Amino acid sequence: MRWIDLILNLVGIAFWLSWRSSMRPVKTLGAGTLVSNLKPVELPATARWLNPVGLAVLLIGRPFLYVELARMTESTAAWAPGPVTVAFRDDVAGRLSFFSVLSFLWALLVWQAALTLFSRMARLGDRTAGLRWFQELGALPGRWPAWLALLVPTLLGALMWAVVATPFASRGLIPAIHSATALAFQSTFVGVSVWMPSRWMIVGLLIVRFVHDYVYLGDHALWSWVRLATTPLIRPLQWLPVRLGRIDGTPLIVAALVLGLAYGLDLGIRRAFLLTGW
Repeated sequence: MRWIDLILNLVGIAFWLSWRSSMRPVKTLGAGTLVSNLKPVELPATARWLNPVGLAVLLIGRPFLYVELARMTESTAAWAPGPVTVAFRDDVAGRLSFFSVLSFLWALLVWQAALTLFSRMARLGDRTAGLRWFQELGALPGRWPAWLALLVPTLLGALMWAVVATPFASRGLIPAIHSATALAFQSTFVGVSVWMPSRWMIVGLLIVRFVHDYVYLGDHALWSWVRLATTPLIRPLQWLPVRLGRIDGTPLIVAALVLGLAYGLDLGIRRAFLLTGW
């Protein structure tokens, strides 16, 4: 159930990004050039709305799939925004539909947070590195101060929990929340957890960097960005004696450190969340 939900969320994000790109105005070409005589390609109005319709069909239709999966695998749909897991029974009408929307919104927020983080990492090496590309994929604007770009996803994640926690508690999906202070602390921990899934993408980039250093993967701009994004992480540990001939194991060491630090932070957030009153 969890992996199916993840895959369908990625499909939903693809619909969302395609919809956003199709709604942008087509840029006009400069006058006085040969290409200025060419008419920019515009999508028909019907084609532009295929993406939101596809996203709506996905969010509305997949709860029926989840019902069948729950019966076949004896599993339960669960939303896990970091330190807490909320299970949704499949025999209550409407709950899986709400789970479908909530799960997608959380996945979209996590995606935006990861892209924002990576764009900031790349800018440490080159302040113009792929900013438009990142923003088209969902990162917050590069002209924003770094503190604001990192704060917004945290606040949105906290707001999501603050909105749904009380209704969840009243319906028995989570234990009762005893005070507004406890809710505020819980919301803060959930907001911070928006960044935790980024560890897997960071580790993936470090592994790609390790492979790309010794295996030619082509001259695509993506590989240049991988180097820019990972260099600030690797630079502080380049003094370590982890070279064996031409092989530099620093990216793998950093990947292990990222996983270890993220695991410790995740465990600390979970324990602090439980101390809020549950």
